[in-house]
Amino acid sequence: MIAGGLLLLIFAGDFSGAWFIFLGWFVLAAAEAEIEGASARLALGGLSAADAMVRNPVTVDGDATVEDFMDEVFLATRHTAFPVVDRGRIAGIVSFRQALNLPRSDWPAIPVREIMLPADEASIDADTPLFDALPRLARAPLQRLLVRRHGQLAGLLSLTDVARLIEARSRSASPARAVRAERRRVMAARS
Repeated sequence: MIAGGLLLLIFAGDFSGAWFIFLGWFVLAAAEAEIEGASARLALGGLSAADAMVRNPVTVDGDATVEDFMDEVFLATRHTAFPVVDRGRIAGIVSFRQALNLPRSDWPAIPVREIMLPADEASIDADTPLFDALPRLARAPLQRLLVRRHGQLAGLLSLTDVARLIEARSRSASPARAVRAERRRVMAARS
């Protein structure tokens, strides 16, 4: 379609060829997106959030000051985001960037709970299929979700970790097997 549009545009001087180029490009982009989606579905098939999460992440107490958080937790570990706990329960998630948005002079007076993202906005159940968790993870402000099991913190799930998992599983899967599995999934969905 793209080639035909180019031929029309160049050799026939017909500007409708530009529409064919545009439509061909659109179809090509849609096909590539579908292939990527199928690859992700195959790579994440059968996995849950618990399978990809980081277990026992470093946590921060909600009552800790922003200064304590930055000096004792962030600088010691250099992670990007940390689960916030309150008496052993999930309270939220905090990033060092949230602390950097405050004037340094305010750090000793502000508790972490005031700058954290609440858990109800940034948590997911451990049994959630990983493919279903992916869109929510991509929309999460910190690109991380707290993983909970029975109301307790089970781990931390990051978009980067899921991307690495997709890449590793995609490389290890045989292309022919992947195509057959995707065909079976499409046929089952149609029935």
